[in-house]
Amino acid sequence: MLHLFPLGETAQTCNASADLEVEFTPKYPITPPVMKIPKSKGLSAAQVKDLQALIEEQLKPLHGREVVFEITGHVQAFLAMHNTVRVTKSFYEEMTDRQAKEKQLKEQEQHQREQSKAQQEQALGTKIDDTVRRKEEALKEETRRRNEFMPVVSTSEEAHSERQVGSPNQRCFTEPYRRSQS
Repeated sequence: MLHLFPLGETAQTCNASADLEVEFTPKYPITPPVMKIPKSKGLSAAQVKDLQALIEEQLKPLHGREVVFEITGHVQAFLAMHNTVRVTKSFYEEMTDRQAKEKQLKEQEQHQREQSKAQQEQALGTKIDDTVRRKEEALKEETRRRNEFMPVVSTSEEAHSERQVGSPNQRCFTEPYRRSQS
């Protein structure tokens, strides 16, 4: 049985370790030894299963050779990759963490909704402003056209008598003038 630690670590400084049980066959090294991980520290059950699969995978290409040293190197490298501190939290800590995450998620969603609403309001405001501006421009253009085609009022009496006054506004301007001339 080999007690293995991550590369460059000791029992006091590591968070992950594993026992490697090696059972040599009578025909070793022609047939590979049987290797198992009966005990581990700091590894989940899934990680132990992955480590066992790694050992079996590494044994295949080394068929017919001495393999213990190479396999222990692979196990140590695996342990180094998974040498993390596993923090276990109480149910209360997990609940408060989950509630904080949910609150943060709700705040982000609310912020996104507010931004979306503000963008929609801004787009609507811009559209309204554009419509008002176009209508004002059309009104100015219509006023300009009417001013261009409005007949010029003459001060001579002949022009008043010959011209037919058509609109009430034109009558207002010409009638007082005619009365004062008579």
